[in-house]
Amino acid sequence: MHDSKAANELIELLPQSDFFVADKGYDSEAIREKIQERNSIPVIPRKKNSLLGNADID
Repeated sequence: MHDSKAANELIELLPQSDFFVADKGYDSEAIREKIQERNSIPVIPRKKNSLLGNADID
C-alpha cells in the first residue's frame, strides 16, 4: 500500500510533538491538515511539480 494511504492511521499512533518530519511520499494537503489538527507543524518537502515549492523548508 502507498504510504500516504495509511498516513492518517500512522499519525494517530504517534505521540504529540511540536514538529512532524516526513519525506515527499507524504506530500499532500490532507496530511498537512491532519498534522496541524494535532497542533504540530508539518515539515514535508513538496514534490518537484508542486506550484507552491519548498521555499519554506531549509
